[in-house]
Amino acid sequence: MDLPKDNKRIRELIDYYHKGNVSAFSNAIGVDHQRVQRLFSIDKRSNKYPNASFDIIQKIILKYSEVNSEWLLVGKGSMHKETSKGNGCKEKVKELEKRIDLLTEANEALKEVKDFLKKRVQELESKKKT
Repeated sequence: MDLPKDNKRIRELIDYYHKGNVSAFSNAIGVDHQRVQRLFSIDKRSNKYPNASFDIIQKIILKYSEVNSEWLLVGKGSMHKETSKGNGCKEKVKELEKRIDLLTEANEALKEVKDFLKKRVQELESKKKT
């Protein structure tokens, strides 16, 4: 059974804003992770995918004001509201901030690897001396 279109649109938002991380999306909109996760699993009692509650839809619209609510509700139009040139800049800034966050995380990971390798070299050098 294919995921319903309404649920697919919520999945698209999760992928777009949180790279597929349901927990991060749930936290961002202030909804329990399990409530959102259920949207993507067939309910064993009804043998159907559950519909998103009004509460979830409302919280998505409140959190992501740039999301086109007509698209979210009925699939009409594009994911994001039509923007003026000024609003388009805001979206680009947001995307660049996401990239900066990713690069910062990668940099931290590389620092940890560097520290590990430095320590390992020191250990090997001290063994070589003995």
